[in-house]
Amino acid sequence: MDFDYARAEILTPEGLGKRLGLSRRWVIIHSRPDAVDPIPHLKLGRVPRYAWGSPELSAWLQRRQR
Repeated sequence: MDFDYARAEILTPEGLGKRLGLSRRWVIIHSRPDAVDPIPHLKLGRVPRYAWGSPELSAWLQRRQR
């Protein structure tokens, strides 16, 4: 089954940071294209947005599990 981005919970950097226990600044810095493994995001306006539960974001989180 494909992920439905139209129904996804879209988070701001503040929202993602709150979910992950990180600061807004950390989220934005790690979303930049020059980051080692940037956080997958959608560019809507000037601020990046994050599709909570998307396969890309889930894979990014999986890569960080220790």
